[in-house]
Amino acid sequence: MSRLPLLLTVIIAGVLVSGCADAPPEAEGIRADRAIERAPGGGIFHVVRVTGEGIRLRFEPAQLEIDAGDAVRFVQTRSVPVSVNFEPTGLPPEAREWAAEAGLSRGPLLTDPGAIYEVDFADAPPAVYRYLAPGFEDLEGRIEVAAEDDD
Repeated sequence: MSRLPLLLTVIIAGVLVSGCADAPPEAEGIRADRAIERAPGGGIFHVVRVTGEGIRLRFEPAQLEIDAGDAVRFVQTRSVPVSVNFEPTGLPPEAREWAAEAGLSRGPLLTDPGAIYEVDFADAPPAVYRYLAPGFEDLEGRIEVAAEDDD
């Protein structure tokens, strides 16, 4: 009897199990302090990672300053489910309206390492947009969208 089916089963099971573990941030090839590739609005993507130990999570970086036209990619690096929700409180009326139309008050649930949530700030009015993760005390951040230059 051939051992090939058994060998293939063991290999596939190993790949599936290894994909379930929390990947260390370095293994993902994504750095939170670097912008990568072009955003839909012609700007660049800024990466914010959800990191931490156990259930003590944090956003890295927690504060960003971006240009109009940029986008932000939230990347889950843990197996602890998290959603990123933007808080409309304190936003100017135009920014609050934009955030509501963009559906930012309730982001998707990021459950697995490598899951992403992208927010395109191409049409966002200049403002400071605060975000948080419900159920996680002190897990919050802010994105400041700069006004466009009128060169």
